Amino acid sequence: MSVESPNKMTSFRQLRKGLSIYKTGRSPFWMLRLRDPYEGRYIVRSTKEVSRVEAIAAAEEYADSFFRKANGVLALKQTNSFEYFATQMLKAQSPRAQTHDSDRKLLYRQKDGIIRHFGDHDVAKITTRMIREYLAQLDQTRGKPLADSTRAKHVIVIRKVLALAVEDGVLKAIPVMPKQKTTDTPRHGGVSKSC
Repeated sequence: MSVESPNKMTSFRQLRKGLSIYKTGRSPFWMLRLRDPYEGRYIVRSTKEVSRVEAIAAAEEYADSFFRKANGVLALKQTNSFEYFATQMLKAQSPRAQTHDSDRKLLYRQKDGIIRHFGDHDVAKITTRMIREYLAQLDQTRGKPLADSTRAKHVIVIRKVLALAVEDGVLKAIPVMPKQKTTDTPRHGGVSKSC
C-alpha cells in the first residue's frame, strides 16, 4: 500500500502565463508559483490565504509588485549591480596605487558616497540624468558646492565602474557623462629660466 505525499498538489489553478496558485496536503493555505523570466526559475510563496478568491488576489498583487521592481532601476541579480562592479574595479587596482585609496574613499563615503547612491542599481539602467541628479544631490548636502575637480573625480570613478560592466557585456555602452568644468591652476614656484 502506497502512502500519498503531503506535498502532492490537491488543487491547481493557472491565473495567467507564468502565474498559478495551488494547494497541497501539507498546509491549509494556497501557494503561489510565479515564473521569474530573469533568473529562469519559479518563485514559490504561501499566499497565507485559505480562500481561493483571496489567494488569487494575493498572487496577482505579488506578481505585479515583482514585475514593478524588475522594471525599476534596482538590480535583480547582485552580479548586475553597480556595487558588484565597483568591488571588481577596486580588486583590479593595485592596493598601493594612489588612485585606489582615492577611488575607495569616493565610493564608500559614509554620508554621500557613490555606492550609497548607486550600489543597488542595475548598471544597465543608470542614465546620464541619474548621474547628473547624483552630482546635484552632493551639492545640496553641503554648505557650498563641491569643487569642480572633486565633481570630476566622482564622474571618473562612476565611468571606471561602468566601463567594467561594458567589458563583461552587461552594459552595451557607457552613458554620456555630464560635462564638468575643469580649471587649470598651475603651480607656483616653478623653475625660473635664466638668461
